[in-house]
Amino acid sequence: MADAKRPSERDLAETERWLVESPEVEAKALFEYLLATFPDRIEGRALRTFQRRVSEWLRRQRPPKEVFFAQVHEMGECVQTDLDQRGTSSG
Repeated sequence: MADAKRPSERDLAETERWLVESPEVEAKALFEYLLATFPDRIEGRALRTFQRRVSEWLRRQRPPKEVFFAQVHEMGECVQTDLDQRGTSSG
């Protein structure tokens, strides 16, 4: 059985245009817009499929997120010095 009322390639092309222009727009808001604009092309129960497709598109288009590991240094927990502690020779 074909998915007659799932978002089509035409709908996804329009979605991509929206995402390029306004990347902060959520998939659910775009889906609701498409549903209101083209009720004969999309069925309301296809939201999760649409969200997955938008998520996949965003993963391919956006640069990878920077990995950041916060470091907490407690005073006195660890000491490291560069001083040379050699004794002096008496002579």
